[in-house]
Amino acid sequence: MPGKYQEPPHGNLPARGVSILKKTYEHNRSKHPDWTKERCAREAWHVVEAHGFVKAECGKWIDTHSARYKNMFKVERKEHPEMSVNTIHRICRDHYCKR
Repeated sequence: MPGKYQEPPHGNLPARGVSILKKTYEHNRSKHPDWTKERCAREAWHVVEAHGFVKAECGKWIDTHSARYKNMFKVERKEHPEMSVNTIHRICRDHYCKR
């Protein structure tokens, strides 16, 4: 039953991430009654991160599957073909923080 449990605080997580967090937390609470609230929240946050959300150094949550991020990654990859994928991701997260 949706809305039965209050999801953990999510700060500035984008709407898609909030939806994933809420659904997963509710699922964990109902399916695993022996788990603590903290464990349910930790598992839900793990699922959010597995769906492409990362927290940048500035504290903003970034949806790496969004069109904006994908476009930014594509542009940076074209400008810096010699750099690794991880480095390009760090550059993109840094650009997000400066906006």
